[in-house]
Amino acid sequence: MEEKDKIKEIEKRLSKRKNKFPPIDIEIDGLPPYREVDIVIDELVPCLTCRDSGKELDTEFEELEDFSTLKGLKNFGFEWDKVDSDEFKIRALRVKGQKEIQGLVAYRIDKGGVYVELVESNQKNVKKEKGSYAGVGGHLFAEAVRISFENDNEDGLVYFRSKTSLVKYYEKNLGAELTVPKRNMMEISFESAHKLWEKYYAKSDKN
Repeated sequence: MEEKDKIKEIEKRLSKRKNKFPPIDIEIDGLPPYREVDIVIDELVPCLTCRDSGKELDTEFEELEDFSTLKGLKNFGFEWDKVDSDEFKIRALRVKGQKEIQGLVAYRIDKGGVYVELVESNQKNVKKEKGSYAGVGGHLFAEAVRISFENDNEDGLVYFRSKTSLVKYYEKNLGAELTVPKRNMMEISFESAHKLWEKYYAKSDKN
């Protein structure tokens, strides 16, 4: 697909958005506001790493049915309970067997890929506090890639809007490609998507 065709396809997807949460972005060329991703990608490991011990711990995801349970969620900056449940789904990342949420991703399954609206790590991990974990950011994007593959998208397409200052960062750490420079729209697909899936899920999916 040529670059101009990629741009048209992404713009077509974005033009269908009806949700304006969170209200931080201005309208660009008639497109509705959408969220900038700014999560840290500190490690790419098929689990989470405890910063205190260096031990790698197994993880699990939960698809949340009731977003109201996220109201007042401790150690998260966004109001996750206000995400539009008619448009987006939310998955929570935990260390296996623990109740505390380490990361959240809000996404929508589109024809041809997965759009990531919002992604956040527990602030304890961001601040590298005692008992915190590394690897959350990469794990959340890898889960989005897995969702894309599971919905019959052979290239595992995941797309999102990056902060301007983080475009190069996501190119380096996620293998993301800047597809619409004017809007900082990026996508993970093909080789980069397969690498993320292989890193996080190849072993477990074979068991």
